[in-house]
Amino acid sequence: MADLDKALKIFSREGEERMVKERSGKLNIPYVNLVGYPFTPDVLSIVPKDQAREHKLISFYRLNDQVKVATATPEDPTLIPFLKELSAATNLKFYLYLCSASSMQYSLTQLDFIREAPKTLERHVISKEYVEASLGAVSDLKSIGNKIQCLLNESMTTLSIVLEESAAKKGVASRRKRPVSTYS
Repeated sequence: MADLDKALKIFSREGEERMVKERSGKLNIPYVNLVGYPFTPDVLSIVPKDQAREHKLISFYRLNDQVKVATATPEDPTLIPFLKELSAATNLKFYLYLCSASSMQYSLTQLDFIREAPKTLERHVISKEYVEASLGAVSDLKSIGNKIQCLLNESMTTLSIVLEESAAKKGVASRRKRPVSTYS
């Protein structure tokens, strides 16, 4: 019985895809079947998730500045204005394809596998206490640069002393240049 149900679903899907392919010819919009399509997160995320769901639109292929997008509802009056707005915002060219409702349903489920982009540091706030504890009384870029230079100098001096002491313990002569005495 399960085999019969599976066969009926496959037959039904084939009929749906055939009808959409015929419709694409009438509408003069290229056809694509996206069921099982290997989506990549970078291409899927070109159209933001919420807008992809709202407009029933999915990006599925990108080459340089050209992006192929598919919809099952090309008659949606908000679709073309949205694509024009997205094109202006992203400097990408969008090419519309027609897909079946099953293709769209499959494609929209793929959006669930995209991770949200990490938040930018624009809104990250570093507490004043942390800055003061880490950098002391520095308040501008020049003083921060000076503080870093001082820390580097201290580290190099400490490293030099440790290396010299280590070399002295092992009986290795120091390579540090000492001033030559002019007194005899």
